[in-house]
Amino acid sequence: MPRPNAACDLLTPGLLAHASRNGTVMLLVVDWESAEPLLPHWLGNARAAGVDYFLVAAADARTALALGRAGLGDRCYLLPSDAQRQAPPGGGRIGYYWGSEEWVAATWRKVAALEALMAAHPVDVLLSDVDVVWLADPLPFMRAHPAASILVSLDTPGSWTPPGDGGLEHDFQWGRVCNTGALFARHQPGVLGFLRAWRAAVNATRSDQDVFNALLREGARREAEAARVSEAETLRFAAEDANRTLACALNCTIRIGHLPAARFLNSYTFSMARLHEAKGVAPIACHLVWGYGGQAAKLAKVRDEGWGYDGPEYLDPPALLSFDLAVPPEPPGFSSWADPGEPGGNATAAKLGVLAMADAHASSLDAQLSQLWHAAGAAVALNRTLLLPQLRCLCARGWHATDRCRLAGDNATSLPVNCSLDQVFVVEALVEPLEAVDGARLSVREVGFGRNWGRLPAALLASRALVTMAGAEAGCSNGTVDGGNSSTSGSSGGGGAGDSSMQGAACTSAVPLSGEQQAEAAAAGVGADYGLPPPPLRIALPRGGLTSDQLRAALAPHASVRWLHLASDPRDVFGGFSRPEAAAAFQRLMDRAAAAWCCRDPKREGGDRADGHFLRPRRWPGGGGGGRGNGSAAALCRARRGGVEVDYFCTPGDAPPAEP
Repeated sequence: MPRPNAACDLLTPGLLAHASRNGTVMLLVVDWESAEPLLPHWLGNARAAGVDYFLVAAADARTALALGRAGLGDRCYLLPSDAQRQAPPGGGRIGYYWGSEEWVAATWRKVAALEALMAAHPVDVLLSDVDVVWLADPLPFMRAHPAASILVSLDTPGSWTPPGDGGLEHDFQWGRVCNTGALFARHQPGVLGFLRAWRAAVNATRSDQDVFNALLREGARREAEAARVSEAETLRFAAEDANRTLACALNCTIRIGHLPAARFLNSYTFSMARLHEAKGVAPIACHLVWGYGGQAAKLAKVRDEGWGYDGPEYLDPPALLSFDLAVPPEPPGFSSWADPGEPGGNATAAKLGVLAMADAHASSLDAQLSQLWHAAGAAVALNRTLLLPQLRCLCARGWHATDRCRLAGDNATSLPVNCSLDQVFVVEALVEPLEAVDGARLSVREVGFGRNWGRLPAALLASRALVTMAGAEAGCSNGTVDGGNSSTSGSSGGGGAGDSSMQGAACTSAVPLSGEQQAEAAAAGVGADYGLPPPPLRIALPRGGLTSDQLRAALAPHASVRWLHLASDPRDVFGGFSRPEAAAAFQRLMDRAAAAWCCRDPKREGGDRADGHFLRPRRWPGGGGGGRGNGSAAALCRARRGGVEVDYFCTPGDAPPAEP
């Protein structure tokens, strides 16, 4: 038996017996580039779910060594040299992204490992990708379906199974797209034959999944041609299978079923559709697909959902800034808005149509992002890590035209929903900014960081303070800064340079909050996104609209406070950067980080195909793009003056003059 702290060696029967449970093993095939960001979180979640029967196949020597150092030498083996990942010419990292040559090659390594393992050893295998988060032990589910030869997850935004049914997906169809990120294979002759055919069909440009689906459909097509029937008529089920869950495939050499989409979820169905909640079943896994971005975005997703198993470098930032997001009120009955003339369409839909749903989403999200712009600016100015708030989305972001603000095929989502990061941001640009601003780089923590506060260091939790506006109550009635010069900027430009002296600095003393005051803050929703009790201290700023230099000077006496929470609207706190070059660099960063929303169908709904989201200050001189004028709330208000929902699109500051 290998020692836990030894590097992975070749697979042996003893190692397999040690790693398996009752003749089943969960197999994970990884190389260093995929293992480095996601493997610690895969392991943490698998263990928390009770998965004690996993085996990691290392696809390169570096991964084998790292697994041994992590104490997993008795849970891993090194693939044979001809099956390992070959380093790119000259070394370095290539990076994984969907459809790339490196990604395609990685998908086929797991097929080779699966086929070789099952050909040599009489064991059932549950194949898992490293971007699958295990939320419960899947083995009891697999064992509950002994007639199945292969069970595989689906690529879908919806489900065909009625609420309350936690079994296999109903009404098996050849046209459904299987996702091999979670696949259970029973050790049977028909399965071994299929795995040999799958491995033999290796293709340099098509992923293992594409070929898996093609092999099944090609088998159905050949059977249909031989019997002179349709492919649908080749579907055969056992007499007792009333829900048509396990289909005979490849001349009935195997029985294949689809894992329930509401229990084996993807990023969209878990975070946006909340499909498991809509169907009333317990989730087992979430595969981090059906989302935007690559490895960095998937890692952010893990952290955003509170699934992260990070070390002190992530959990213990030197200084943190958070704020309470003011989400615009949700339009009445929004989730049921429909196309004009659609059966069941209501009066609002008849007048505004689906186009209004996208406009409402853009208006609401831009109002939220303007707050985030000011908070992010304050965080950069103070060189603090920004704790992101929970944004709310009225519409889902997709890759093609949406259906009433949902992905086509989504039959469960009730809008609005909590936004996942990739619905709003180019996540890589947000978490890995390309340039510094005023000597500091934007650093963020996902909202799950705050919600997962049981794992946060006690020293960080003990050093927190509210930041509010003081006004006359703290002796700052004149609110002067810089000897009376209160020049600030409400846009990406800045006030005068050198305005760092603070005549009102005395107003920023930290005052303990009484128990009653803390209770009032909690009742007002302070920190509600994170479930934390209000901080014990209060720091009062002399006034709002402070430039970066002024804000730094005002809060310099409190630099030792680890976690500052803005109890006031960040748009009232931060007024812009003091130097034009810093302002320009910050806006470039914000422009890269904001993702465009996709998509409406111009032929059906009018307008442009996509809209921009804009990380801009509260009032900006230019703005927008897309089909929404200059992208401002005022432009939306003017565009909707004749609509029945005009009050939603207009705010008191944006409302245009009354129409004649």
